[in-house]
Amino acid sequence: MPKTDRVFSAKDNLPEVVLDFAAALRFSSHRVLVTPKLREWIPIPSFRWIPTSLIIDIRDILGHLCLVPFTIWNYRADLIVVKGFRTSMLALAMLGLWPFRRKLLFIIHHNLQWAHVRPHERILKLLFRMGLQFGLLEGEDGLAELGVKPNERRLVVLPLPVQLSHSLPRAHRQPVKPTEIGVIGRDLREKNTDDLLRLLVSWRSRGQLQGRIILASDNVKLLRDWQSEHVLTINTSKYEDYIDALARCDVAMVNYARDYYYYRSSGIINDAASLGTAVVCPNFPVLRRQVTEPVRVGALFDTAAGILPAINLALEIARTEPGNFALWAAHRRPEEFSRRIDAFIDRGRHADAPCDRGSPSTVDMSQKPVAEDRIGGA
Repeated sequence: MPKTDRVFSAKDNLPEVVLDFAAALRFSSHRVLVTPKLREWIPIPSFRWIPTSLIIDIRDILGHLCLVPFTIWNYRADLIVVKGFRTSMLALAMLGLWPFRRKLLFIIHHNLQWAHVRPHERILKLLFRMGLQFGLLEGEDGLAELGVKPNERRLVVLPLPVQLSHSLPRAHRQPVKPTEIGVIGRDLREKNTDDLLRLLVSWRSRGQLQGRIILASDNVKLLRDWQSEHVLTINTSKYEDYIDALARCDVAMVNYARDYYYYRSSGIINDAASLGTAVVCPNFPVLRRQVTEPVRVGALFDTAAGILPAINLALEIARTEPGNFALWAAHRRPEEFSRRIDAFIDRGRHADAPCDRGSPSTVDMSQKPVAEDRIGGA
């Protein structure tokens, strides 16, 4: 494929497009600390004679235990943002964290989804009612269905922060031929990668899908199994190769299972859209917000029959509405992430003050970001 201005090369020293929360909070006016993912706090190596699941459980336990002395030591912080907690272990850790609960903001990743499909994870509902503070990524969908009433003093909706500066140069790109449809990322069972590839290859072999299929993964066996005249495979063991693969595609596709992602956001969607690549994904509530707010950067499907029309719509959006990608990224820039955290801290400090009747009950993704002339350095 000839090089064009729409391909971001790893030689451009492109950093992660989805920022770590700590990097995104550099614009905060408060003292905010961010923990590592609790599972990764204590680096316990794996051993062949110890089951991987047991190692993960040990890491989780130690990470949640470490949160107690860490919080006590940093009690002067305005807020401590906690990543990667497990609901059941957090319930136990709260025995030591309870006096500091107003200092902690727990970021929900998979927890809300699990609360809907795993009975023992519904303890999350109790933690909400106890007044713990939570951050939801991209939307609050799933709370009402769980029986939780949103409280703006204990809940904040946050965008997955991206590097706006990397979207702007690509915002006005024009699609090039041949069209490339990407299935990119780690091969996990909840992504239904094989099912999606079978559909795409079938449509391409019958002439219903024009262009080339790109399969990019760090799973060597998956790449070997699917390499053919219809599928170009790319090994993404290196992060730069993953970014290159996303950036070269016209459309990036995900086919998440409902039980895993119905109330959960996707990092791949943010990576793709921030690079100016259109997205096709299932029509799940949080994913729908990611792809359509504040402007659409892709298309949705409800069934397998809707995937091909969604691909064509996503290509049309990329061709006719190229400016959407910069607007979408502006809504998720670091300043906006920091602004929402600061507003949440200020609301907590003025919890006893009279509430403004006109204020919303929660901070939602439809808010307009504050205008800025430029983005600061990462």
